Amino acid sequence: MPVTSLRMPSARPPEVAKIKIKIKIKIKIKIKINSQIKSQIKSCAGVEEVGQRHLCQR
Repeated sequence: MPVTSLRMPSARPPEVAKIKIKIKIKIKIKIKINSQIKSQIKSCAGVEEVGQRHLCQR
């Protein structure tokens, strides 16, 4: 019986693993950006009352 593949039949192919890793990285980046935006909004809410609104505008 010839050996056609050294990979176990239950193991996923490397292409699928690469795609899943890329998706996980994109999700982590989105979560990080969203948390930064939320923290900026919270910090700007307090700054606007002081009168330094120009620092928070984009």
